[in-house]
Amino acid sequence: MFKRAKFLFDSSSFRLENFSFFDLLLKFSALFLVLLPALIFIVLFINSLPAIEHLGFSVFTTNNWDPVNDKFGVIAPLLVTVMVGVISTVLGLMISTPIALFLSFYSRGKISSFFSTVIDALASIPSVVLGLWAIFYVAPHIDKVETIIKTFFGFIPFLNGDPSPFGLFTTILILTLMLVPIQTVLIKELIVLVPKSLIEAGFSLGITKFEIVKGLILPFIKEGIIAVIFLSLARGMEETMATAMLIGNRPFFPNSLFSPTATLTSIIANEFAEAFSRIYLSVLFELGLILFVLVFVTNVFAKLLLRFLYRRA
Repeated sequence: MFKRAKFLFDSSSFRLENFSFFDLLLKFSALFLVLLPALIFIVLFINSLPAIEHLGFSVFTTNNWDPVNDKFGVIAPLLVTVMVGVISTVLGLMISTPIALFLSFYSRGKISSFFSTVIDALASIPSVVLGLWAIFYVAPHIDKVETIIKTFFGFIPFLNGDPSPFGLFTTILILTLMLVPIQTVLIKELIVLVPKSLIEAGFSLGITKFEIVKGLILPFIKEGIIAVIFLSLARGMEETMATAMLIGNRPFFPNSLFSPTATLTSIIANEFAEAFSRIYLSVLFELGLILFVLVFVTNVFAKLLLRFLYRRA
């Protein structure tokens, strides 16, 4: 196989031709990406088997989390995980879309370059750093914001709880801040794909920037926006460190937007070192398996939806 390798040099570049080992390496790399999630699923499933055999489907039918008495209900953490992902995704999209439009369409030169650099830097900040910042500089003041919300919107049942520095509201706020830079970068890349000839044709017809954004850019990138939504949703549901540090880690469904609660990831992160029995540890692996399946199904659904939309277009 290696004898077939033939290196060709020319004056300007280095080229490989008929190099079967290189071809095999590329195929193995692609195959590894397919095998990796399969291996993760197998490991999670095998370690979850003791909990599955001992508890069966009772984890999905109860809301009682009591490790001392071997009671593990995941309804509340599962619903809160989805809730946190959905709300932070929607709020993030409401902020990131205008920012991406401004940077791509309304600003030019150094201003656009400066803000783009800041957005890229924000997108690369580790979640644990944001979590630490939120603990010391956001959480001590968040109860004031919650009090204002309760004062004006307390007639809504889910907004009339007692303010708390650590809980669902603080977690959603920080996750939204984490998603905004990522969503902005992705939406900017989508806007770049809009043919400039169409935009210039719009300007030549006397159409305003707002009308071009509304009638040309947003319809052109709508399928990409859907992909951004599902990508953000998966990112919000699987976020661990910031969530574990801020949500309060009470595995019950919150009474209000301000109540402490827990997600699947926060339970795994906060209780993994405290698992004192084989079943308890296996349940935590089962939570990881549930989260893995949830994110995988979300991504598959997004792929199928995008394929349907592209065929219909």
